[in-house]
Amino acid sequence: MYLLCFPYLYIMIWRFIAFLIICTSCANIKGIEGGKEDKTAPKIVLSKSSPNQQTNFRPKEIKLNFNEWIALQNPTQNVIVSPSVNYPIKFRLKGKTVHLEFDKREVLKDSTTYSISFGNAIEDITAKNKASNIKFVFSTGSYIDSLSLHGFVLMHLLKNQ
Repeated sequence: MYLLCFPYLYIMIWRFIAFLIICTSCANIKGIEGGKEDKTAPKIVLSKSSPNQQTNFRPKEIKLNFNEWIALQNPTQNVIVSPSVNYPIKFRLKGKTVHLEFDKREVLKDSTTYSISFGNAIEDITAKNKASNIKFVFSTGSYIDSLSLHGFVLMHLLKNQ
């Protein structure tokens, strides 16, 4: 009877009750299902990375972009530069891209092929799949040295010795 005297209050109470019913009945809390398990390692996106196998190259920075978000695991121990450089390379990770920056004081040798091998330093951030055989090769000269040696050995068998 009291509510009939104040129809505005009556309408507000019913709106509030309807609001509570709508808010509590719509949401079903569930876990995230995800999808297929990630089993593939990160791969370099060549079109967005510094070109590999360059000649007459004197980089200040090398950029490697990957097809998924990555983590860089202990690059000072896992990344090998051959021949070695005098100053440590600075590694920066920005999203899907690894930036390698040579020290400003670094002077690369003339006509030398450099190889940067990442070992187990690169992995995806979700499933921890390690990228393997990631290498960046460049030459400060006019050709890439194969870093291999070919030849044969002749043996002369001495009799009676």
